[in-house]
This record gives sequence, structure tokens and C-alpha cells, in this order.
Amino acid sequence: MVSSRLLAAVCGAFLVAASTQPAQAAGDAEAGEKVFKKCAVCHSLDPARRKLGPTLKGVVGRAAGSVEGYKYSSAYVEAGKKGLVWTEAEIVEYLANPKKYLAAYLGIKKARSKMTSRFRKRADRENVAAYLKEAAE
Repeated sequence: MVSSRLLAAVCGAFLVAASTQPAQAAGDAEAGEKVFKKCAVCHSLDPARRKLGPTLKGVVGRAAGSVEGYKYSSAYVEAGKKGLVWTEAEIVEYLANPKKYLAAYLGIKKARSKMTSRFRKRADRENVAAYLKEAAE
């Protein structure tokens, strides 16, 4: 029989190990490339190409509101200053409702954003996040 102390120690070690792993979406980058076509109307993966939205090249791992030369709304700049870094998991949640996500992150009622696109299907959001991560490599 396993002692409760040993079991607690094993469970604790597992939780520590699991919490140190970066959060990742379970998306399919190949499927995400197809979904990204909706994003490409406003965003580019070429940092030199200007569009309505900022470049998404290297977005995974980048602080919110930090693309040099792009004029963000104050919500993105503030979120970046408060520590929002775009991970796959953050992108998945953000794409469900960008304005609502930013407002919740900042603890305010409304956040201004040019970003009006929303992806209702979680699988689409996960796939785009996986594609953006892969496209940055």
C-alpha cells in the first residue's frame, strides 16, 4: 500500500512539473494556414508589409502592443505594459472576442480595438495559434 505522504509528494512533484511547462494550444498548423486567410485581410506575416493590423510574424512570445511603428489603441499598449505576452493559449482565448478579452485582462468595462474579427469555433482559434507559432520559426 502506498503511504499518503508518498502519494502527496508524487502528486506535488507532478503539479510543479506541469505548471512549469508553457501553455500550448492543441491546434493543427496546416489547418490554421487555411483559417489565417481571414486574418490576412488585415495582417501580414511579412514585417515590412503594412496593413490595417500589425504584422503577426513572431507574435507568439511577443508582448502585446509592441510592434515598432504600429499605432495601437491604448488598451493593447497598457496590456503589454501589464505583462500580456501572446502565447498560443492567450491567442486562442483572445480570438474568441478580442475587445472583451482585453477589457477583462485590464479590468475595465470596454476596450478599444480595431480588431473586429472573432472566431467562434475553438478549433479554428487553436489552429490559427498553432500556425502563427510555426510561421514564426
